[in-house]
Amino acid sequence: MQTVIMQPMEKDVWDMIAPGVDDMDLRIVRVQLTGGERPTLQIMVEPKASTAADRLSVTVGECGKVSRMVSALMDVNDPIETAYHLEVSSTGVDRPLVTEEDFIDYAGSNVKVVAMAMIDGTRKFKGQLVKLEESMVTLKLLETEEEVNITLDNIKSAKLFFTDEELNAMMAEAS
Repeated sequence: MQTVIMQPMEKDVWDMIAPGVDDMDLRIVRVQLTGGERPTLQIMVEPKASTAADRLSVTVGECGKVSRMVSALMDVNDPIETAYHLEVSSTGVDRPLVTEEDFIDYAGSNVKVVAMAMIDGTRKFKGQLVKLEESMVTLKLLETEEEVNITLDNIKSAKLFFTDEELNAMMAEAS
């Protein structure tokens, strides 16, 4: 698994907790440290059986188990020098794309991407994820249907998004 959108400390936490999360039949989606004086360490997980076509969510109980396991590991091998809050959560509707596998698995999905450096005068893109090939993400922009290429190392964040029509269809299906 090649993680792409992470700071080195976040990657260290990912590597430390991955075996325990794997033993729970879950997979890590994102490890992210945000905030100022007392930051939040967010661990986002989903069931291993979750796919782009059949998105599954973790239960509150599973989040609790992951939280207890992460807390124990962090107490022993704490790579974060300051006090922090730990948050373990499900992916939600706007699942982030963090690994190369995410960009491959979710090809065909609508995504929002924020680039670190400007591309054609903008950093924010909304489009259909066409492909990942040789560390290059191709998006078909929703508004213009033009394609834009963004290198993985220029991606600050990427996440799924749904149009109003898609959200309405999901709500109707769930009823």
